[in-house]
Amino acid sequence: MTPTELKKLIRKGESNSLEFKSHFSNEAIETIAAFSNTRGGTLLVGVSDDGNIPGLNLNKESVQQWVNEIKNKTTPSILPDIETSRIDEKVIALIQVREYPIKPVAFKGRYYKRVRNSNHLMRPDEVAQTHYKTFNSSWDYTSTPRNVQVADMFKEAGVIERYGSGIGRIVDDFKAYGLAAPEFKEVGESFIVTVSKTRLPGFHPNTIQKGLVERLAESQKKILTLVQANPNISKKDLAAAVGISTTAIDKNISALKAKGLLKRVGPDKGGHWALLETGRGKR
Repeated sequence: MTPTELKKLIRKGESNSLEFKSHFSNEAIETIAAFSNTRGGTLLVGVSDDGNIPGLNLNKESVQQWVNEIKNKTTPSILPDIETSRIDEKVIALIQVREYPIKPVAFKGRYYKRVRNSNHLMRPDEVAQTHYKTFNSSWDYTSTPRNVQVADMFKEAGVIERYGSGIGRIVDDFKAYGLAAPEFKEVGESFIVTVSKTRLPGFHPNTIQKGLVERLAESQKKILTLVQANPNISKKDLAAAVGISTTAIDKNISALKAKGLLKRVGPDKGGHWALLETGRGKR
């Protein structure tokens, strides 16, 4: 930001997103926490409340010391952007604070929010409500690849079969095991999954295999069909028949073994595949 832009900003005066501090202190960190819990904001250090500019006397370690102090006194730790500038030969620091995705942020164990041009201590119910809103994001069980290039590479290798199917398949597997569907929440750049280990009422263990077989990936169904037709088939031939790499075949076979649908009898050379009885005829 240029000196002209800074002067224009200072003339606007303090607001819900702009604060002046003549020097860096705990009050400055309190404001940073309040901005983080609201909609973000800008803190100008070296500027007094009335808009005068006493400036700062900084050494080469000052800014890094501020960063460390802010990080150590906020929970979750805040790492704001700090830059220095000069106005009429006076040094000031510009601290840009973004709204934090996981709220509320505490300063030394206390929570603040920004109201107009001041910081207000949050009531216990406000803290609870803010926390609830942060972690109550909905998820509709659809998925899209976050990195298309990585997803393309995995699909090419046969590690994934189709985009947008992962969440639904996870939910189906949980249901097949008699467990409640997991909750998926996206908070900022984080992705949170909550699972329960409690069985659903009326669940019977003998339904697990049937549910799993019905919801197998297409390549896994093909593997079971090929193995049933030829128990001596090699992994190389399986890969050619299914149309995926041998590495992907290994991953799918491991998954089938983990689900109790397939096992290897004997060594890799000279042995054969065997379908478990619970898996036969249900594909």
